[in-house]
Amino acid sequence: MDDIVTLVDKAPLKLRAMLYKAILRLQAQVAARAVEMAALAKENMDTTAKLARTKQLLVATLYAAGVVNARSFLEHVVKMWRMEQPGGQQKKRVDVFKDGLKDRPKLVACLLRDVPSWAPAGMNEEKQGNACGYTGYLRVNVLLLDSLANNLEAIFANTSNDIHTFNPAMGLMLVRAMHNGPTVAGLACLAEGVDVPCHIEGEDETSIVEKDNNAASA
Repeated sequence: MDDIVTLVDKAPLKLRAMLYKAILRLQAQVAARAVEMAALAKENMDTTAKLARTKQLLVATLYAAGVVNARSFLEHVVKMWRMEQPGGQQKKRVDVFKDGLKDRPKLVACLLRDVPSWAPAGMNEEKQGNACGYTGYLRVNVLLLDSLANNLEAIFANTSNDIHTFNPAMGLMLVRAMHNGPTVAGLACLAEGVDVPCHIEGEDETSIVEKDNNAASA
């Protein structure tokens, strides 16, 4: 501020009053902007806290409703998707998966990116790239949706998937073993797609090594 006063004092006398008024206006604008930025920062912090509380409540609610492992988590997803689909209660589970995926291209893109082995045979890399790029290709490729839905359905039949649990405080807890990388990645994508927290840990580890829907397949 002293430097500014020195510079103004060097200006012609008839301009000094005008310069001081302009400086005062600028200071007021800066102060007002600082107040706005502080209020925005507080609002963002409040929103983040609300989202965290909402996720905690969702996880606790799912656990209270009987979601205790990967299988019951999938059953919950199917139940929710049935409710939103016309005639959903009469559909086979695999068809519920297929129609649910059709309406969720971002989830499909996640599955193709993190579980490329779930793509149908003959789907070349260019087509996979288009799908991961969230293009209209997702909406028309029936073979792709069939393949992804069948792989989700297959998780039900594999009893080894009972190692994946659901924690009432942390959400879906996935255990990465030697041969279950695609299953873990697929479940992580699904959890992310329905806004359920997900954590991945190694089979022989006691601490969590990957956090919050980080689902690169082994």
